[in-house]
Amino acid sequence: MNTNSGIPGVSSAVWEEYVRRGRALMREDTKHRFLLGDLVLSVLGPRSEDDEDFQAFAHEIGVSPVALAMMARVASAYPPPQRTPDFPFHRRAQELRPGWCGQTGNDTGEPAP
Repeated sequence: MNTNSGIPGVSSAVWEEYVRRGRALMREDTKHRFLLGDLVLSVLGPRSEDDEDFQAFAHEIGVSPVALAMMARVASAYPPPQRTPDFPFHRRAQELRPGWCGQTGNDTGEPAP
């Protein structure tokens, strides 16, 4: 477990709280993928899935860095006022990158086969 994020201004206690919240969101229904994207943006800001801190956070909450990066991109592109129950996360993700979740029923955030 990464107990020190190495991110300036983010203490190990704050990092652990974000990890705890991230893990809880991963256990929730897919409607919470927006919230997980918001969470990663609040702790790390926009980052690449290749970033070491980004990968550590993804690993600690139990999601692939690729999926977490997609959640962050969708959350950033569609802030809360633009989110509606009739247009769920996977459809917003599909708008940003056709061929990802939604077209094959894949709501995991991983590229469709």
